[in-house]
Amino acid sequence: MAIYRQSSRWHARNRVRAIQRHSRSAVLLLVGLLWIFHGKGSAQNAASQSSVPGYVLSLDNRNSGQRVTATVGQPIQITLQTIGPGQYVSPQISSQAIRFVSAGFAEKQNPGGPRQIYRFRAVSEGEAHISIPHEAKGKVTTPDGVESPYKDLIPPFAVTIRVHGQQKP
Repeated sequence: MAIYRQSSRWHARNRVRAIQRHSRSAVLLLVGLLWIFHGKGSAQNAASQSSVPGYVLSLDNRNSGQRVTATVGQPIQITLQTIGPGQYVSPQISSQAIRFVSAGFAEKQNPGGPRQIYRFRAVSEGEAHISIPHEAKGKVTTPDGVESPYKDLIPPFAVTIRVHGQQKP
């Protein structure tokens, strides 16, 4: 009988320890999920906040060809990286819904090519297509020794932005 009591106490203590371990794991998992979904680097959260005035709609090379939304008054920043020769040039905007603000080079550069930042603002309801061409000048020598103009193989960055009015509280 004494052996049974010791054995059942041992099992009970181990069950309590297992529950405590699982509870700690569950808490850590919950904290991790809250951290991810509350805006500490979540792409989904950035996309959902992108149409809120005050939040910068940040785009980069990966967004080329996409359709995104913005709110009137919202700042838009497009960061483009070139690897190899050339750089992006003046943007072309199809509508007055988006206004070009400025362009420049990022402070931290990649040695492989320039990183450029284009800033815009959503100013009125509508839809605008932004195209930023890439231009590379120079000459290359073909394998057979013939020198020819460099052919720019980088397509323009292009994005369509649908601008909607500010939501009323």
